[in-house]
Amino acid sequence: MGGDQAVMVGSSLQQAWDRAAQLLRITESLDVETHLATDLAALAAPAPTDGTGGPFVDVLGEIEHELGKTGVAGVIHASRRHAALAAHLGLVVAGPMGRLLTPLGNVWAFGGGYDPLGNSVVGTGPVTVHLGPVTQTEARDLETNERLVIAEREVVVAYEFTPVARTITAPTP
Repeated sequence: MGGDQAVMVGSSLQQAWDRAAQLLRITESLDVETHLATDLAALAAPAPTDGTGGPFVDVLGEIEHELGKTGVAGVIHASRRHAALAAHLGLVVAGPMGRLLTPLGNVWAFGGGYDPLGNSVVGTGPVTVHLGPVTQTEARDLETNERLVIAEREVVVAYEFTPVARTITAPTP
């Protein structure tokens, strides 16, 4: 949701709509990622192993093993803080159109809003994002001569299969 709150005198309604729409454009992606990460952290089932975590390479291996049982390339979700380490360990391969892939061809999603995952890495099936139309609403406070303009839209993020998670707990050699 993007919003603009300003005094009605000296600014046009169109300027307020434009500011609200711009704020929506620059914050929407991060807001959606944060919401998705919170849901994934709550819903993800631990990968069936003897432990609950380990070094990054082992964590990725367990998740890709579980995703492999579906027969479909999946998405590996992790906080951006893990991107450099994944690349250093050779876990990131350049794919077509700038996509970051795992060595087995699953897509990396290093989300800026994935902080709720902490040190967890979550695997899902393919992800689809449905965006509704942008709607704008205006509210006026005539006593203070202020206007609040909001731009928002519905976003639905869908993914296949039950998410599976592991936590990076061991130091990387």
